[in-house]
Amino acid sequence: MSSLTTVFVGCILAVSSSRALADHADDVVTLLNKRFNEGGPTSDLSKAGVLMHQWDGLGAEDYDQSWRPYTPEECSNSSSHANCQYSDRISCLLINNDVRNPGDGRIPLYTYTRGGTVEDPDFTEVTCAYSEDGGTMDRSNAGCGCHSGDDQCEAWGDNNSCALEGPVADLSVCWWGPNDLQNMMENQKGVYNEVVISSATYLKNLPESIQAFFFIANNSLSETETRTQYGTFKASYPDSDVPLLVINYDAKESPFFKADNTQMYTTAAPTTSNNLTTTPSYGTTQSGQYPGSSITTSPQDSDGQAGSTSNAYGKSTTLGSFICGLLLLLSL
Repeated sequence: MSSLTTVFVGCILAVSSSRALADHADDVVTLLNKRFNEGGPTSDLSKAGVLMHQWDGLGAEDYDQSWRPYTPEECSNSSSHANCQYSDRISCLLINNDVRNPGDGRIPLYTYTRGGTVEDPDFTEVTCAYSEDGGTMDRSNAGCGCHSGDDQCEAWGDNNSCALEGPVADLSVCWWGPNDLQNMMENQKGVYNEVVISSATYLKNLPESIQAFFFIANNSLSETETRTQYGTFKASYPDSDVPLLVINYDAKESPFFKADNTQMYTTAAPTTSNNLTTTPSYGTTQSGQYPGSSITTSPQDSDGQAGSTSNAYGKSTTLGSFICGLLLLLSL
């Protein structure tokens, strides 16, 4: 095969791969927005909404891989890593357009300043769920049991399931089983829920466990952190077609859109100008490791999507075509 033919074939394959990634990212955005728009109380995870995990400091932080928990092998020495006691569970939240914060109408999130992953329901095993933050760091049974020192809970049988017979004082902080997502969602009161999933199943199914990475629109800190995590994921699974997305928690519907290939947002200095909005990070107890803060963000576009939403994959395809043409000319 001549060098000219080799260059031509290589360029065609590169451009075709870029277009395939663009098509897949579009498909994932469409699918997630459909789940969000149409989701509601049901025990079918694929129809309930979008299942997400946000960075909470409990992942494999020593390897700069917040997108996964530590493996049993990595935790075989209990003193190896700080968060091994939590590596048997992953805390997620389930969002859809049925539930909004009562005060500001935002999508209820665990934190408004950090990104994370969207989990694929076909490769995810739910172990229990709470209608609000379950405080699972202090619970036994991989987050689906009693709080430490809760004698009444222990007397009920080593858990405080909402399905147990007998008095359950607060339905919001008892757990629903994996087949009771509908009940959990029907008892949700406009705050973020907590859905606990199996770490073992998650690790076994990687990279298919993850459907997308996302960061918060108009938040440069969230974007930078998530791009770093996305990079470590792609280094571990270079053939994966998992896309990088953005979520706009103020969107009235369809909150997900594709991220550009390069940094999209910069955090402005605090201001009281009407052209900028200060976004509070709501206090949480799920991980207890990410204190509240405030981030000043740039103005939103009229469609509710903040900042640039240009097609990064389309840009890369155009650039690839240009480079291919240049290489062909040079090889003549």
